[in-house]
Amino acid sequence: MLDSDRREGLLPPLRVLLTLLLAIGVIFRSYEPQDITLPWTGLSLPFIPDSRAELFDAAYNCFWIATLVAIALVLLEWDGQRIGRNRRAESRNRDAAREQQEARRARIQAQVLVAIGQQQLNDSAESRQRLADAIALLQEYGDLL
Repeated sequence: MLDSDRREGLLPPLRVLLTLLLAIGVIFRSYEPQDITLPWTGLSLPFIPDSRAELFDAAYNCFWIATLVAIALVLLEWDGQRIGRNRRAESRNRDAAREQQEARRARIQAQVLVAIGQQQLNDSAESRQRLADAIALLQEYGDLL
């Protein structure tokens, strides 16, 4: 699909085109060929069909093109919403992963603090080994946490 800048750049001109097509279709459908003139001048436009049947055909074509433009607008806006939802979900996933990483770090830091406290309160071979294991864990996995 289109990147977001292009898509956002296409939406306003497509909305204007849709409005113009619908307005032209209504004018072609509602008026006689000789009644469609340049405003305030009364000059007829050279591209206006000469017969009422041709004017109806032109109006019909304007409405069909307007329908296609409307479908394109809906699809572009839907795609933009989908991309926005995906970006928000990715952001939530990154935030959750960051929180999990911080929780892991906090658990390991708590384990080290408990091991330090136990070693200070009870200086035994077991407490020294537990402290050495906690420090080794930090040295080995500290960068990955």
